[in-house]
Amino acid sequence: ADGIIRTVPFVVFDDIDIVSHRPPITWGELLGKIRNERDDVERLLKCEWEANRCQNGYLLVGWFAPTVYGEQVSHLVWRFASFATREWEREQVKMRTANCRERRRRASCWINSEILDEGAYVAWCPSDNISQSERLIRWRLSAPLRNSKICLVGCGALGSQVAELLVRGGCRRLVLVDSDFVEYGNLCRHVLTSLSVGEKKASMLASRLESIIPNGCIEVYNCGLPGDGSEISRCAQNAVSSSDVVIDCTGDVNCGMWLSLLTGNNKLARGVRAFMSGEAEFLSLCLSGKNRSLHKVEIALNETMQRSPEWDGMDWGRYKAKDELMVRGAGCWSATFPGSWINITMFAGVVVNRINAWLQTPYDWDGEFSIYRCDLQDSGSTSLRLVGRELC
Repeated sequence: ADGIIRTVPFVVFDDIDIVSHRPPITWGELLGKIRNERDDVERLLKCEWEANRCQNGYLLVGWFAPTVYGEQVSHLVWRFASFATREWEREQVKMRTANCRERRRRASCWINSEILDEGAYVAWCPSDNISQSERLIRWRLSAPLRNSKICLVGCGALGSQVAELLVRGGCRRLVLVDSDFVEYGNLCRHVLTSLSVGEKKASMLASRLESIIPNGCIEVYNCGLPGDGSEISRCAQNAVSSSDVVIDCTGDVNCGMWLSLLTGNNKLARGVRAFMSGEAEFLSLCLSGKNRSLHKVEIALNETMQRSPEWDGMDWGRYKAKDELMVRGAGCWSATFPGSWINITMFAGVVVNRINAWLQTPYDWDGEFSIYRCDLQDSGSTSLRLVGRELC
């Protein structure tokens, strides 16, 4: 609380009544519950009061609580109770003003060196438990995905949001691969800010993710794939090869072919390819199979689209971009597609949710492809629907 590392007394309740989602309010209420657990609490507090040379003493209080109020208890909650020490009392006496005497009466929980004022309010200090299990109580991805080493190739509009969703869901081991720089034109659809302009996307994205999950392990390779034979390219290739899940968000044909070959040779690695149409209206999502590479799944997607009347005329824009769908100006290239940030954000959620469900099933199928579409409703809202999904 005051920036000083110290050892403090603590007590853990085996059973405590939580009233209106709050801990005990007065010292009398708190001590009444503590005495049921240990009868030496007054001695502990007195030792902390006398020996502590800082102006604040602390009692660390823990109790078991439910994840959701009304359910069974499931985890241990810790809070710091603060109280004035003898050092603080001495400082107040030195000042000898009526105002300070009033402050002393309100802030101290001690009547004298022997008697605790049980009517005084407990000063609970704001605190957080930054352990992985506590942080993920409100929402988490499945254990198979959280425990996987995930390689994300392409840290652009879609890739950056996929990476952030993975980290917020509890994924701690990520490999980020991208050779591009952050430009002002990226900011309308990217999770990064203007502070990152001019820097490498992968490095800046890693810094953002590390601020979300400080105990994560994120590798960064500021290069493209399959690479140019340089040392960093070889290191990136080795990192990709050792990953459990490889997600391709580049939309690049050569990179996609190389990753497809890699995941095809590694029977244990699962490959994912996500790419959008020119205006980010459609999302194509391919999942590799145990005996079918990403490239073969994409070929099956092409063939299905060509022979299916309901998909005829769909602009999914994987290999070529139409001139009318390109906007000159700021962006990754001299021209870039005018996709909506809202659509891309919804697509990122689809990608993560589908991968999350996929990793909870046995890896014994031959792959899958699916297409999603964002529709703008007359009411002004945007809806996301599944156009089609097929197992290969």
